[in-house]
Amino acid sequence: MKLCLFILMGVLLMNMNVSASTTPPTPVPQLIQIPMKWVPELTTDIVLSNGFTPHHGFQGTNWRMEPIHRNLSPIDYVAWHDESWNDLTTIFEAAWGWPREMTEAQNANDLETLHYARFLTQEMISYEILSPDGNRAYGSVYILPEACGKYKAFAFYWITTPMRHQIEATVHAELKQWLNTVWPWGETYFPGPELSDAERAHAYQLMVRGICL
Repeated sequence: MKLCLFILMGVLLMNMNVSASTTPPTPVPQLIQIPMKWVPELTTDIVLSNGFTPHHGFQGTNWRMEPIHRNLSPIDYVAWHDESWNDLTTIFEAAWGWPREMTEAQNANDLETLHYARFLTQEMISYEILSPDGNRAYGSVYILPEACGKYKAFAFYWITTPMRHQIEATVHAELKQWLNTVWPWGETYFPGPELSDAERAHAYQLMVRGICL
């Protein structure tokens, strides 16, 4: 009887070891180049001071990103000006004084002189969240390689009101994994849908002052 029990335990342990060894590893986001729809001239690598080359874009699940550029202005302007003004005012106005009234031409200039210029210098790395075909803007992501409490960088984003309930959880989860595993800073402070709009607005005000919750 004891011999049978011993043999049975051995078989169970072997099965457990086989199961553990065959469990596929958790996939890690990779720096995969994706064809640029809106920024075809971005052909050279941009290198941070630590030697890291930030990716020109990101392919997510049912969404994608490209660097913010003036070419995106027509769809970017519709996304924030027509679809999401009220929500964005609640989240961003106190911290950044945005959104504010401007024409589409002024928006294009803002994308070029503020966002794309800072992308090239790596002062602020901004991406447009796009539909899979790149024809519609869903929002934006902003990454700042600055100290924020115990973190070495922080990031924030917005998604249009019509799309928030459809893709926000997925976008935030995939971006958070990408930022924390591929980028060079370690864990990035990245508040997301776990916060209400009012809580996120408060978090962003603190972030402007270099303080994280």
